[in-house]
Amino acid sequence: MILTISGYPGSGKSSVAKKLASALGLTYVSIGSLLRKMSLETHQSLLEISEKAERDKSIDNYLDSHLRQLSNDDNLVVDARLGFYFIPKSVKIFFVVNLLEAARRVHKSNRKTESKSFPLLLFELFRRRLSEFRRYWNYYHVSLNDFDNYDLVVDTSLLNEEEVLSLLLSFLVDRGVVDEL
Repeated sequence: MILTISGYPGSGKSSVAKKLASALGLTYVSIGSLLRKMSLETHQSLLEISEKAERDKSIDNYLDSHLRQLSNDDNLVVDARLGFYFIPKSVKIFFVVNLLEAARRVHKSNRKTESKSFPLLLFELFRRRLSEFRRYWNYYHVSLNDFDNYDLVVDTSLLNEEEVLSLLLSFLVDRGVVDEL
C-alpha cells in the first residue's frame, strides 16, 4: 500500500503524513524535505527555487526521479505535491488550507527556509502557489486544484493535526485499505 499526501504549503501534509506513517507502521518519505535541503544548500528561499524551476526543469527532474523510484515500492506514506501523478496506484489524498491559516502555521513552525516576517511570508506562500500551479500545468498538464485526481480532499483550515489524522484513519478503514485500528 502506498498513500500519497499532496496539498498546499502550510496545509499540514508533512506533519500529518509523518503521524499517519507511524500509526500504520509505514515508511514516511518527503519530497518537500529534498526541496528544503536544496534551499538550505543553495541559500535560496523555497519561493526562489520554485520560480527558478519554472525556467529550469532540472529541478523538477531531480524531484520527479525520486518519486518515480517510489512507485515500485510498498508500505509508504509519500508527502509530495505530485505524488498522486507519479504514483497512480496510490491512495491519493489532498489537503486544502486557506492562505491566511497556511501562513500562520508556517510562521509558527519557524522554518529556516521561510521568511520571518508574517506579511512577507503570506505573500511568498501566495506566489509559491501560483508558481507551482504554472509549473505543474506547463510541465505535466496537471492542475492541483482538479480534485478528481484524489480519493479524498480535506480542508484542514479549521482542523488540528489529530483531527485530520483521525479523519484519514476513518477514511482508510471505511475504504477497506486498512483494518480496524
